[in-house]
Amino acid sequence: MAFAAAALTACGGGASESVGRPPPVTDQPRGTLISSASTGTLTKAQSDAYLRSHPDEQPLVGTTAACDVQVFRLVYATRGPNGEMVEDSAGLQIPVNCPGPYPMVLENHGTTLMAAFDESTPDQIKDFAPYLSSQGYVTVTPNYSGYGGSTLDYHPYHVAEDGAVVTIDAVRAARALLASKGIALSGKLFLFGSSQGGGVTMATHRAMERDYGTEFVVTASVPTSGSYDLENNMLGELAAADGDDPPAVSKSTLLLTAFENAYGDIYGATTEVFQSPWSGTVEGLLPGTMDAFDLVNAGLLPSALRGPGALLTDTWVNDFLINPNNTTRVRLRQNVTINWTPKVPMNLCGSSLDPAVSFANTLAAAGSFVGRGVPTTVIDVENDPEYRDFIDGRAPTGPLDPGYHGDVVHTACISYAVRHVFGPLR
Repeated sequence: MAFAAAALTACGGGASESVGRPPPVTDQPRGTLISSASTGTLTKAQSDAYLRSHPDEQPLVGTTAACDVQVFRLVYATRGPNGEMVEDSAGLQIPVNCPGPYPMVLENHGTTLMAAFDESTPDQIKDFAPYLSSQGYVTVTPNYSGYGGSTLDYHPYHVAEDGAVVTIDAVRAARALLASKGIALSGKLFLFGSSQGGGVTMATHRAMERDYGTEFVVTASVPTSGSYDLENNMLGELAAADGDDPPAVSKSTLLLTAFENAYGDIYGATTEVFQSPWSGTVEGLLPGTMDAFDLVNAGLLPSALRGPGALLTDTWVNDFLINPNNTTRVRLRQNVTINWTPKVPMNLCGSSLDPAVSFANTLAAAGSFVGRGVPTTVIDVENDPEYRDFIDGRAPTGPLDPGYHGDVVHTACISYAVRHVFGPLR
C-alpha cells in the first residue's frame, strides 16, 4: 500500500523545523537528530478516500482513519560498517488530532536500486505506514545507508549489523523529535519489515535485545519474506540459475559490491568474480538511477547470472557452490539473522509460492526459534483464507505476477501484523 502523492498536502516547503543543525556529524553520538523538516500532511478524509479507491485493500484494514498524519524527514548521525561517521535519513509519520500516548511501529522497506529513494518523501512512502499513523501509531521508516541523501557512498546490502545500527539510530532520532514536540509514546514498540526489510527487522530485534535491553523493549515483531539464511539462500539461487533474470543479476551485483566495500576481501579485482565487460562497470553502479531492466537495456548489466556472457565467472560460481570456505560464503554466514533466542514470541509471515525469496528462509527461522524454545507462529498467506480473495484479485497470474513478492505478499503480511499482532497488543 503506497499513498499517492496527490493524497498528501505539502507543508512548509520542506523548511527545517524547530530542531537546528548542530556541529558536524563527526562530533555527534549515534542517533543524534541533526535536522528535521515537515514534508506533508495527510487528512483523515484522504486516508479514507485512498482505501475507498482500493477496495481490495480495504478488507485488510477494515477501519476508518482516526487521526490526521504529519510526515517528517529526519537526518541523523549513525555509523557505517567500519565505524565511519555517516548521516542518514528516515521518514517519521506522526498522528495528529487524536489522543496519545502512541505506540511506535518501526517499518523496514525491501530492496530498491534507486539511490534517491526516500521514505520521508510523500509519494515514496511504502505500504501501510501512513495509514498506521492514521490509526494512532507513530511510524518510523528508515531509508538505510546509501539512500535518501546518505553520506555513505554505497549501501551495505545484507550487512546485518549495519542494518540494525542505522534503524536503531533512526528510532533514537525519532524519539528526540517527538520529545521536542511533547508527543508522548506509550512504550509499545512494534517491528515490521519485508524482503530485505525482513532481514533488517530480524537483525534489529536481535540487536535491541542483545545490546540495548534497557533502552528498547520490543513488544512484538513480524519479519516477512526475508533472506534470513543468506548462505543457503544464495546457494539455492546460483544452483537454480538458468536463463534471464535481471532482478537476480542486479541484487547479486548490489550484494557482492556491498560486501567488498564493507569487508574488503570478496575479490582482489572485479575480474575474479564478474565476467568482462561487466567487471568494468559493476563498482559504484548500485544503488543508482535505473531499475534492473533498464540496466540491462542500457548494456550496464547482463540479463543472466551465470553462463556465457552472464554476470559471474564460471570459476567463481563453481568455487562458491562447492567450497564452504569461499570468502563470500563465510561473510554470508556471518550475516545469518536466525541464530539467536528472542525474548518475545516470534511471528513470521511469507508465501510458500513467493518467486523472489524462498519460503525456506522462513521455515529455517521458525525451526531455529522453536528449537530454542521460543513460541513461534508461521503464516503462509497462500493457506490463509483471510487473504485468498485479495491475492487472487491482485495477482490473477499468481506468482508469475511481477509484483507478487513486493506488493501482494508484503501487503497481506503487513495486514496480518496489524490486525493479529500489533492491534491486540497495542
